[in-house]
Amino acid sequence: MLGNGSYTVHLVAGDPKSGKGSYQVSVEGVLTVSGVPTSSSRWVEGTRTVTVADGRLTISNAAGASGNKLCFLELETAG
Repeated sequence: MLGNGSYTVHLVAGDPKSGKGSYQVSVEGVLTVSGVPTSSSRWVEGTRTVTVADGRLTISNAAGASGNKLCFLELETAG
């Protein structure tokens, strides 16, 4: 479990073998990754600062997501 507070989250979504999908990922209800991979750019990434209020970092599909593939996430306390 995480402590409550602000965190900076960096997410990368993608698949080295496929350029299909629409990557839309929310963290704590904040759209963090939003994009469509291509044959020359298979990865989509985003960084946001979010607030955790229940001791858990919630990551979910956002509206319009298709084929989300989460590769990795970096998390650090903000401020």
